[in-house]
Amino acid sequence: MKSLEQTMTRAAYYLGDIPLLGRSLVTYVRAHCFTADSKLILLANPSQKKRTRDKDRIMRCVGLCFRIGARLGARNTCLIHSVVLCRMLKQHGMNATLTLGVKKENGDRMIGHCWVTLDGAELPGDWHVILSV
Repeated sequence: MKSLEQTMTRAAYYLGDIPLLGRSLVTYVRAHCFTADSKLILLANPSQKKRTRDKDRIMRCVGLCFRIGARLGARNTCLIHSVVLCRMLKQHGMNATLTLGVKKENGDRMIGHCWVTLDGAELPGDWHVILSV
């Protein structure tokens, strides 16, 4: 079990950036509302940019939103995670790209996956890109 000191340290980390955590939570809820709608992909492209923040801080806040959602019973998928993370990174001035890809697995079975790359990072070679936003 975590000590009180560890818990307080973690809480202080997130309390230091309440606006970022709040925007991450709102984006997370919006992404879950748009799961069957074409607006989900559009959510990945914010219209306004905030001041630049630390990439790791953004990723930790988004991760916390997904841990909270999982505890509340939300179904977290790679698509929703990628949309939320991409939006938050772009919103803070980073060159993030949302990518959807497919590949064959075990013969003829097709699987899909979604991920975020930063600054034109190289994509995995065995995936065929369907969409990059």
